[in-house]
Amino acid sequence: EELSKDKKCQTIKRYLNTHKTSLERKVKAPQNYEAFDSLNGTIKLINYESEGRSLKGLLESKNIESEVKKKAVIYLHGGFALGYQDIYDCKKFTDNGFIVMAPSFRAENGNEGFYEFLFGEVKDAESAVKWLSKQEYVDSDSIYVFGHSTGGALSLSLSLRDDLHVQFGGSCAGVYDIGIIEEFFNEDKNQIPFDYKNELEASLRLPVYSLECMERKHFMYIGTDDYFQEYKEFIESIYPENETLLELNKVAGDHFTSLEGSIEQFIRQITVK
Repeated sequence: EELSKDKKCQTIKRYLNTHKTSLERKVKAPQNYEAFDSLNGTIKLINYESEGRSLKGLLESKNIESEVKKKAVIYLHGGFALGYQDIYDCKKFTDNGFIVMAPSFRAENGNEGFYEFLFGEVKDAESAVKWLSKQEYVDSDSIYVFGHSTGGALSLSLSLRDDLHVQFGGSCAGVYDIGIIEEFFNEDKNQIPFDYKNELEASLRLPVYSLECMERKHFMYIGTDDYFQEYKEFIESIYPENETLLELNKVAGDHFTSLEGSIEQFIRQITVK
């Protein structure tokens, strides 16, 4: 018997909070990384706590002023490692007065833990938001989340969390379905360290199938040359009545060149909301 929307959402959120993933391969994140300096220009290396682990993050401190609380954004990087380029990609946020914090996740950048692919990493992103909200220079009522690619998928997953002090979420790309998971697995098994044929394990990593359970508005941008039309039709096939808090927007470019325009549009949309 099909669950009602309320029961489905209650079940999903319970599993998101309590489920312990079963990993078939206990590996580090499948991407090389370079060590960070404690300070690189105005970019500071910080550490935040998540489920007992100390994880690295980068903080763009350019807009920080003592005794002045500023709006801030958590930027969730694409791929499987954090780099300085991710902060450079956030220049539009910085230019518009935002404080930017970009976290790395478990098993990335020399961090403890094992790579889980879009599951435990969501907990880490959640912990990063909570860390940022406690900083004295941040206006905790003006925190936003934006992600690119895999980071976009993490940002979308955060829209299902009901205990985060986030105004709006956004993403450039980041729509994952079971077909994409299978493609990743066939390309490199270590990219998918869990049994993707296990419906529960897969569904908890694929928020696109649970968008009716969103807690806040999420602005998603997809490039015209990044299969925008195909993703639009896919989402509409699941939600023909558009009964979600997802707003899908088209932006010029491919998977990478669409990022700058996506951030620009996101800033305009959250500024007028």
